[in-house]
Amino acid sequence: MLHILTFRKKINKQNNGFTIVEMLIIAPIVILVIGTFIYTVVKLTGDVMATRAANTLAYDIQDALNRIEQDLTLSKEFLSTNNITITSPQGSNNVTAPFTISPNPTLILNTYTTKNNPMDSSRTLIYTKTPNACGTSLETRNEPLMSNTVYFTTTNISTNVTTLWRRVIMPANYNTIGCSTPWQQPSCQTAAPTYPICKAMDIKLLNDISTFSIAYYKKDQLTPAGTPAEAETAKVTITVGTTSAGRDISQTGTVRATKLNSSTSP
Repeated sequence: MLHILTFRKKINKQNNGFTIVEMLIIAPIVILVIGTFIYTVVKLTGDVMATRAANTLAYDIQDALNRIEQDLTLSKEFLSTNNITITSPQGSNNVTAPFTISPNPTLILNTYTTKNNPMDSSRTLIYTKTPNACGTSLETRNEPLMSNTVYFTTTNISTNVTTLWRRVIMPANYNTIGCSTPWQQPSCQTAAPTYPICKAMDIKLLNDISTFSIAYYKKDQLTPAGTPAEAETAKVTITVGTTSAGRDISQTGTVRATKLNSSTSP
């Protein structure tokens, strides 16, 4: 009987669990371990999100710069203001105001029009109908049909977000003045049927623009030229800044390209 009582006391002692002193020692350690684990998971997740956002920004900037480079290399000249008469709403104020390179940095290109995609190796230039007849060997002596390609920024007042746009300005009679119909189409902020000139919408290239700058150079020189008209190459720099996972992220890209500058070049 004594042995049975002793055995029961041992069992009861084993089932009492942790004492208050033991809990006071163990609890902070458990909380510290759990807190460290949560912090590590949150930090790793934030790192992944920030890295992904940075990579996306870099890709988007490069995509925009590639398009700008294509237009630079198909340009006859760099302009300080558009040299094609603007039809509303193709102006800088979405009416008829001309585009200028200041006060807001704006890239204005006098660009050749083509019969097909200008990136196609078989592209050909479009020439005006006079003085030589279309379809003859003298057609290429006529003036080439030009368009203005404009890269400009706008800032939304309510959100303070700056956006980079691409607009194509064409003569009002662009469909009939040349020997062929241009592949390029005039664009506006919105392609509304109210405005016949608006065949396409402006291309939105990037949001959250913090820097959009253009520098003009004479060919193979490091010193900037005085005006766009004096330049043969242009350098465009874009910086985009945004926030991801509570972190400020910024990426910058630059491209420099030389204009075609010859109406007889293939």
